[in-house]
Parts: sequence; structure tokens; C-alpha cells
Amino acid sequence: MIIRTVRQQELPFLSEFSELTFRHAWQAQNESDAFEAYCQKTFSLEQIKKEANRTDTAFYFAELEDRLVGYIKVNQNVLPDHWVNQTDRATQLERIYVCPLTQSRGVGKALLNFVEHIAKEHQHNFIWLTVWQQAVRSIEFYQKNGFETCGSSDFWLGDERQIDWVMQKQV
Repeated sequence: MIIRTVRQQELPFLSEFSELTFRHAWQAQNESDAFEAYCQKTFSLEQIKKEANRTDTAFYFAELEDRLVGYIKVNQNVLPDHWVNQTDRATQLERIYVCPLTQSRGVGKALLNFVEHIAKEHQHNFIWLTVWQQAVRSIEFYQKNGFETCGSSDFWLGDERQIDWVMQKQV
């Protein structure tokens, strides 16, 4: 498997792939109007370009046998609001999505290992992420890979408040 930085000219494809994988993961569990509005805003090419141009943000593609099988979005030097020690240096895994056809084949684990490598390169002592409390399979995956719940945060989908777990892993 190859994990590589998404190139500027690939941002339109990243926009499409991000929305496709997000829809596959969450569309069935959410109200359609709010979900559509969220997708239009969050995965628009304009928004993806804005995020990709931030100095502390990076997108990476995972490829297997020349096929795109997943992607991650990683942020540096961002901490959750409730974090006890605000002087900690941490890497945030904001998004991790794997193609439905390649789930349960080690892609997610490889992406988590890659994020851990990035955190160590930046001399960060934590990786953290948020995950919807109703995403039992995802939570179990993170726990299996050394993440622990350390708090909660709100995720707004339109007017609907969804509660996410904040999970962390010390590196």
C-alpha cells in the first residue's frame, strides 16, 4: 500500500471521493435535507481547496494496486477545547475514510500507523480524533488500535446536535 500526499491537481477528485465515502458511511442514519446541505458545504471543491491550503493541514490518499482505497485529513497543533494541558502538542486525525469494498483489509490500520508516524515526526505526544457515539464499529476499531475516550464534543448536522466521543492515543 502506498500512502501519499494529495497533489493540488487532485483536489477535485478528493472532493468527490470525500463526499462519496462520507455518504456511504452516514447517509442512511441522517435526515436528508440537513445531510445534503452539510455535504454541499463540506465537500465542495472550494472548501476542500481552502482546507488543503492551510499550513497545518494535509490530505493523504491510500492506494493499493494503483487503486484509491482511502484517505485521511490530518491537522497539526490543534487541541480539543476540553483538553487538560493546553500546552500539549497533538496531531488531529480529522477524517479517515476507506472505500467500502476494501474495509476490513488493513487499510484503516495502515492509515492510523501513518498518522502515528506523522505525529512522531512533529514530536507530538498525542493523536486525537472525534467519532460519532453511534458509530460502534468505528469506536471498536479505534479502541483496538490503542485509542481511549477522553471527552465528548458536539457535531452539528443542520439543526441536529450529534455527540461525538473525543478519543486520544499517546505516541
